[in-house]
Amino acid sequence: MPNEILVTKSDSNSERIASALSVDGYALISLEDHAHMSLESAMNLLDDCLSDLAEPIRIFANQSEWRPIGVKLDRAPDRSEGVGQSPLHMDFVNAQNPPDLVMLYCQRPDPAGGGQTTLAPISAVAQLDDDVREILRDRRYSDGQVVNLLNVGIDINPFAVLNRDDSWSFRYTERLLKSETNDETLQALQELDKIFRSSVQVVSLRDGDAVLINQHMAVHGRLPLGNGQYSIPSDSRRLIWQRFGRTQIDHFNIFG
Repeated sequence: MPNEILVTKSDSNSERIASALSVDGYALISLEDHAHMSLESAMNLLDDCLSDLAEPIRIFANQSEWRPIGVKLDRAPDRSEGVGQSPLHMDFVNAQNPPDLVMLYCQRPDPAGGGQTTLAPISAVAQLDDDVREILRDRRYSDGQVVNLLNVGIDINPFAVLNRDDSWSFRYTERLLKSETNDETLQALQELDKIFRSSVQVVSLRDGDAVLINQHMAVHGRLPLGNGQYSIPSDSRRLIWQRFGRTQIDHFNIFG
């Protein structure tokens, strides 16, 4: 992978990772000698790496600190664990205080060759016209519901995409394009979506690779899984593990 940062048992490379998070909005990480590691050892090494930068936090009350994201053929294609494209988004967009950092560790890539991670810089918002920004500042957007979650605060639906007065000055999920019915609001979201699509980057995570995302600077998603998922045994399909961190990193100010 380009700009890959190697993490070893003796060196987490935390300074390089912190630099990537503050400059690019994400860091691409590779575990040395991962083929000879157990899953537990790999997670412990990544936890040590995350702990150098932030406080690892648990969010799903009914799951462990590391959340598995597999492939479920009965899930809606565009949702987590679905087989389709996962739209660009920030995790827990409707929560009072989303996690600052999101880590995705690839234990097993899609054997059919799909499921690449997509990333887009929030700084692209600066390209929007003032009238579009004004529409996105209205507190009229809703997505999902905060239920049975820890360490992210209360549900804040409806929310503004742009909010000068919130420590999270930007909140977005591409799913808003499907739920919005107001023509003016939909057009504003489409303008934002167009800018993100023009700046999106695609990353192929191999087994033993991870991406750490600064949610104040980047949104993320996933390309569709490869064809033929029904013919792939369930224990051979793509498997990603998700972890979260809370930190005091300088928040990215999209208003300049």
